[in-house]
Amino acid sequence: MVKKIAQVVKIVRRTQREKVIKKAMDIVDNPGKYTRSSSYGAAGYIKNISYDKETGEIVNPKQSLQLDMKKLQAEEALDGYYAIFTSEYKEND
Repeated sequence: MVKKIAQVVKIVRRTQREKVIKKAMDIVDNPGKYTRSSSYGAAGYIKNISYDKETGEIVNPKQSLQLDMKKLQAEEALDGYYAIFTSEYKEND
């Protein structure tokens, strides 16, 4: 049962990520179409992205926009798993 749930979660996460990656690729190709608010979610997968503080428009960076492939690979490796981070590092009985 747990394995089946993990497989379903993995498929759902992959499908969601594919949509976000498609949007991120469009942002890289057409940054003028997007603002800070409309690029939300997908912007996390883009290197060298910056915004105008007043308008929220994507400012043309000195370097070109690129997909962050390392981040994508790291997230794909965790598909099907839930991770919990805590400040509690000592076990109490």
